[in-house]
Amino acid sequence: MMNTKFIVYQSQLDYHEVIVTTPELEESVIHDYFNEGGRDLDEYERTEHTDSGIPITVSGLRIL
Repeated sequence: MMNTKFIVYQSQLDYHEVIVTTPELEESVIHDYFNEGGRDLDEYERTEHTDSGIPITVSGLRIL
C-alpha cells in the first residue's frame, strides 16, 4: 500500500501555479484556494507523491 505524503495541484494555464499540500490538509486547501479563492479546480492537474520531498522548478517563485 502506498503512503501519500504530498498532493500537488499544477495549473494547466499559461502561468504555471503549483499548490502543494498534504492529504490531511487537502480539504482545507480546496476550500481556501478553489472554492473561496476563485480558482477553477478543473484547470489544475492533481498528482499524489509518496516521496518524503518533491522537487519543484519555477521561473518566478511566490510563497504564500
